[in-house]
Amino acid sequence: PGLPALPAQPAMAAGVEAQGPNPSATNDGMAAAPSVGFAAFDDKLFLEARKSGDPVGLYFEADWCHPCKEMHARTLRAPAVLEAAAGIRFFRVDMTKPSHYLGILQKSFRVVGAPTFILFGPDGKERAHRFGFIPPDEFARMLREGSKPPTSS
Repeated sequence: PGLPALPAQPAMAAGVEAQGPNPSATNDGMAAAPSVGFAAFDDKLFLEARKSGDPVGLYFEADWCHPCKEMHARTLRAPAVLEAAAGIRFFRVDMTKPSHYLGILQKSFRVVGAPTFILFGPDGKERAHRFGFIPPDEFARMLREGSKPPTSS
């Protein structure tokens, strides 16, 4: 219970390398700073990840979204975020081109726009749901708190 029923859909295009322009890339040939890595959303892999006992992050973004680019440039490269992201499996949903399937995903996960980040704890339950730009310190805190195992009562 609690896992939305999703229609079968093949994996979307590549993950990290195909996330659109890198707003922090330099023209001088310098390597970009490390960043949180995302796998392209695939419903089967996502559901398996949620059942695995690992925390899971689901990130909805689009190439045309300025706050998404800011998330990549500032938040997803911050050392505190990279540290807090250890052990979390991240998936990306590309909202650049609308589709029927994307509409189903947005409705299933209550996504009103980009960027939206949803964190599921080790128990597979939603722990955080945020819309809009998230500053690095808040994002790192959300990852740390949301990825803790549930406490027994």
